[in-house]
Amino acid sequence: MFAPNRFRNQPRPNAPFGIARGGFPRLIERLRRSDRPLEQSACYLGTVAADGSPILVDRSLLREHVHFLGDTGGGKTSTGVNPLIEQLISFGDSTVIIIDLKGDSQEMLASAHAARDRLAARTGHQLPIRYFSLETNRATHAFNPFASESWLKMPLQQRASVLCGACGLFYGTNYGPAFFSSSNNAVVTAAERLQMKERTFATLHRDLSQVVSGSIRTDLMQEIRRSGIHPVEAIGRLASVAQLNVTSESPIINDSIDLADCFRTPQIVYFHLPASITADSSGVVARLVAYFLMCSGQGIKNRRQVYVVVDEFQRMAADNLSALLQLSRSLDISLVLSNQSIEDLGERGSGLLNVIETNCHIRQWFTVSGRSDLSLLETLGGHREVEDITSSVRHGKGGRSVSYSTRTIKVPRITVDDALYISNQTDLSIMKITGSRRGYSQYRGLPFVARSQFHITEEEYQRRRNFPWPELREGMMLSSELQLETTQKPKRRSPDWSVPSDADGDSSGIELSNWTPEGF
Repeated sequence: MFAPNRFRNQPRPNAPFGIARGGFPRLIERLRRSDRPLEQSACYLGTVAADGSPILVDRSLLREHVHFLGDTGGGKTSTGVNPLIEQLISFGDSTVIIIDLKGDSQEMLASAHAARDRLAARTGHQLPIRYFSLETNRATHAFNPFASESWLKMPLQQRASVLCGACGLFYGTNYGPAFFSSSNNAVVTAAERLQMKERTFATLHRDLSQVVSGSIRTDLMQEIRRSGIHPVEAIGRLASVAQLNVTSESPIINDSIDLADCFRTPQIVYFHLPASITADSSGVVARLVAYFLMCSGQGIKNRRQVYVVVDEFQRMAADNLSALLQLSRSLDISLVLSNQSIEDLGERGSGLLNVIETNCHIRQWFTVSGRSDLSLLETLGGHREVEDITSSVRHGKGGRSVSYSTRTIKVPRITVDDALYISNQTDLSIMKITGSRRGYSQYRGLPFVARSQFHITEEEYQRRRNFPWPELREGMMLSSELQLETTQKPKRRSPDWSVPSDADGDSSGIELSNWTPEGF
């Protein structure tokens, strides 16, 4: 399957299969209108470099997740992610959630709009689309994760676990990290217990401040309260974002982003979370979408398929996201992940890396530069048998004689030289497809060389990069910053922490404004 000598000298076509006769939109239109069920449900991912045959992957295989890898400028977004987004929207029967953690342009949003317009022209049905941004003074829809109908139905401990996981308050299971993780969970649980009605991050921050400062009586030990200061700061960042804290009293609440509705009504949701501008909150909001989407999907009957596309996935990655990849399939959630290299994910822990390698059944390397990626591809490629012919020369009385012997040896199917050569070609990549192998997806699980080209012209590409952000309209708001609500702290009885606690076991308050790690 992997034939490096065949594709190196093969003449390159000007355009992949079908695109030359009407462009990418016409190719997708032909697939959707095909009288063959296998083609109707297929996604086009390029061509096999060795023979030029189209790579048509059955949509059901996307339920087992997709992973694109490649350096910046390697083409993974323009030739991998965006064409797939347009094809997922072209079906018109599922929800596509785009989490753009790079956000240097609106290219992905423009691709979604283009596919949405073509779907409307073909079927007369226009998918609703909503936008969310963390940038100040941008038009945005509101997104209050707590507004989901499933939130208050969840057990208290589960709600606390979701919040801690999404906000990066879980550090691990070893002795030291486990103590602080448990402290964070205990503090969040105590705060969440205070309000059983409508919840926002602003009210949660207020309650957390009261719990940690000792303004209210709880059953938490003093040491737990002291160690649970991180949730106050983490939730405080979210509490200051106005578009995350819209309540039912707001006139735009009916047009806000509802993750539960994503399973009922096909739609497009675009989250603009550029880490370069909102580094503190972008990864947290992305994890909030992932965690609350899983929570919202539980208990909904006849769910629609939801595709979640995450560009620059490493910026939201965490060890506790393993459950997202392992459980999302059973909740009708499909993931399309994109990041630069395996090494990016390895920094987050080997656990997450192993789960991604196990659960992503379509993987495509547009460029391979890191040692981990090169080593992984060599391992995944396995070996192939070749005939090795050796000769030996003997000199005797009768003169010179040559004898030949043949043996079968195993050599790597993918060498480092092959991987580096492919990475240096803008239209070549390495693809590996495993899993159910439905439809035309019969590639035996072995890596092979794929050929991908831009599905749009240079002019259209530049237009999409400069795609304007949507203007403010009914149902939207301007993103802004909220002033955090402060709570009155009780006067401290003594500056010495050795002062005995009150009779009920509650200690004097902690002055959060003057808190320093050295104080503990």
